[in-house]
Amino acid sequence: MTKSVHETEIEDLLVSIFRTNEELGQAAAEEASAILRRAVEQKGVANIIVATGNSQLTFLAALRADRRVPWTQVNIFHMDEYVGLDPNHPASFPLFLKRYLLDYIQPTAFFPVPGQARNAEQACQEYESLLRAYPADVCALGIGENGHLAFNDPPFADFDDPVWVKLVKLDEASRRQQVGEGHFGGLDEVPTHAMTLTIPALLAAGRVLAIVPEARKADAVFRSLRGPISEDCPGSILRRTPHAHLFLDVDSARQVYSYPHREPAVMTPDGAQRRVLSYGGNLMVVQFTFGAGTASWLHSHPHEQVGYVVSGEIDFNMEGRAPVRLTAGGSYYVPPDVKHNIVTYAPTVLVDVFTPIRQDFLTS
Repeated sequence: MTKSVHETEIEDLLVSIFRTNEELGQAAAEEASAILRRAVEQKGVANIIVATGNSQLTFLAALRADRRVPWTQVNIFHMDEYVGLDPNHPASFPLFLKRYLLDYIQPTAFFPVPGQARNAEQACQEYESLLRAYPADVCALGIGENGHLAFNDPPFADFDDPVWVKLVKLDEASRRQQVGEGHFGGLDEVPTHAMTLTIPALLAAGRVLAIVPEARKADAVFRSLRGPISEDCPGSILRRTPHAHLFLDVDSARQVYSYPHREPAVMTPDGAQRRVLSYGGNLMVVQFTFGAGTASWLHSHPHEQVGYVVSGEIDFNMEGRAPVRLTAGGSYYVPPDVKHNIVTYAPTVLVDVFTPIRQDFLTS
């Protein structure tokens, strides 16, 4: 079983954070596999709804590699498709699933979202009928860069949508994401409309696995977990979904979780021992340990800094100001780009907080 580096609950939502995208995908696949196997044992068949997009690749790779999944007794649905897109276009979502999942397994059936149907409204109703006839045991979804679930973009998402499948106009941010992922050469190539499962359809599954890796999703994760629960950020509804499990990696969680830096302490050129204690979002906490009778270099940096004297005795020197003698419990503030240094009179430990993160302190 793949272990998370941190696990918590935010309102009704279980959140697990993993060290890497690959570990996230493996953990989500392990849970999906268990659900599918249990459903087959209990009723002879299992149904899964899967997402597409680059953020799902590690999950799909791990799931298709799990030989315990009884695919011949599993029906596969997916979430959305562009209206009128050539089914052989590289950005076609059924083609994506063929490339990354279906070519490796033999499911009972695959039900593609019929984006090329002549009568789109009728096709939506028919796909909804299939979803209701084969209730999903698990829905593996993502959160878009604009916070969307499937193609329920912020301008059009509805937590109480009366239908399960509908036609939608795509938000420009959603279309730009598709360009950024390399599926289209430019914004003008991205279709403007799509057929999508609605939020009630996605959340009707017995279990919802939200698989959200990568730094580009960090802002959407922050708004989903810390912002208002609102259609302005559809992913926020997961906090009111007790049967959901959100999988993050340290990159996508960077704005909501400060994680310990596990590298060893390093010696600086001026003789201090520096240890990064923690960082996340735009903050970094660093511990410095000095011997008695040492002086740090006079230096400046573009970061704001506040410091706290844990133990010892120092003179704190800052350009344009008189030196200040500080002992345990004392503190100081350094504005950006102002030269400063310290002189120690006893063995000293300082804890400094920097914003933004000192990338030069990270060695990996």
